Amino acid sequence: MLSDEILNIQEVSDYLKIPVSTVYKLAQGGKVPAVKVGKHWRFMKKDLDHLLNKKDGHPAGFDPKRKNSMKMKAEFINPFLEATISVLKTMAFLEAIPGKPSIKKGNSSVGDVSGIVGITGEAEGSLCITFSKECILFIISQMLGAQLKDINEEVKDAVGELTNMIRGFPEAAAGDGLHVSGGDPSVISGQGHEVKHITKGPILFIPFSSMAGNFVVEVCFK
Repeated sequence: MLSDEILNIQEVSDYLKIPVSTVYKLAQGGKVPAVKVGKHWRFMKKDLDHLLNKKDGHPAGFDPKRKNSMKMKAEFINPFLEATISVLKTMAFLEAIPGKPSIKKGNSSVGDVSGIVGITGEAEGSLCITFSKECILFIISQMLGAQLKDINEEVKDAVGELTNMIRGFPEAAAGDGLHVSGGDPSVISGQGHEVKHITKGPILFIPFSSMAGNFVVEVCFK
């Protein structure tokens, strides 16, 4: 089991040898760093390892401020995932289902076109949405009411608009701590294109599936 592995509730229960109900209480109470993706909690194994090495009432090497920071990041990440689901349902009548998150390695994309935008405020980082060709052509065709067959400039412009909608959606829900940057999203296309986030933190990679095809949301915070 790798130290940067992401675990679900049952896997945490098995690893810590505690009931699933206890894991839920720890996550909901902010007692253990966790990210909630839709209705599902996800945990970094390395944070659990800290909790297994307690000393003087605190995990070895564990800073309470860092715990609060991880909780804050979860509070910021989740609204963007919810926004993705809501925007696509509203604009393209498409139901998107999130999969199991992981930590992305490298800069290569797993799709054909990406929209990336910066996020500033109490948390600083960037949001990227990468679509497969079949998925984005279905979405934009639904939005424009016209059948599109290739990723052209019109499609790229629409990807930028979608990214704008998703990055602006969570601000009110997240409160004054989250403000998105004022610049326009960058749109990159081409199979295997590189996506470079503006910060050096870990990149949370959340795959989505839909009847139109697959896409990925990446979130990276300091």
